[in-house]
Amino acid sequence: MKKTINYMTTSAILIAIVCVLGGISIPIGPVSITLATLGVYLVGCLVKPKYALTIIACYIVLGALGLPVFSNWTGGIAKLIGPTGGYILGYLICVLVQSIIITKFKNKLWVYFIATIIGTIFIYLFGTLYFMVSTNNFNVGPVLMITMVPFLPLDTIKIIVAPLVSFKLRKILDKQLGEVEVKNINKEVKISKN
Repeated sequence: MKKTINYMTTSAILIAIVCVLGGISIPIGPVSITLATLGVYLVGCLVKPKYALTIIACYIVLGALGLPVFSNWTGGIAKLIGPTGGYILGYLICVLVQSIIITKFKNKLWVYFIATIIGTIFIYLFGTLYFMVSTNNFNVGPVLMITMVPFLPLDTIKIIVAPLVSFKLRKILDKQLGEVEVKNINKEVKISKN
């Protein structure tokens, strides 16, 4: 019961963080520079896949219901079916892939960076393809200048910051949520016997 309450509390806090970061953005054209991806990266780094996916799904549902949690403090289903909706839906793929990789190798900091980069590729891929289909513009070069190139500098910073912030925090959260590895518990038992 305590573990369930801890997970619910952690999930609620992470949803709130993504909602706040999601609204902070700089409009530079059809696609805004937003801090939502930083929130997504943090979620993918901090919790197991099923919880990460649930947290981002809740964020998307809240936005679809009209809460102003998407870029530029907007909300509504129109944002999801519009040209930039693919990026928001891409958060689900990103966080799932990122969390699966990190959960398997959570004691290696470099894995956090690699997983976050791979997750970002899925956001760009899904978002750009969705943008091309919804705008009926299949000129790859010009589309990438709108949908990817302007975001690379800030996304690079986010890819560095999220793993650095999350690496030690993941260990604290795992302990709080009762996700300590069995081999670590066995080591502690052996030490206490000696």
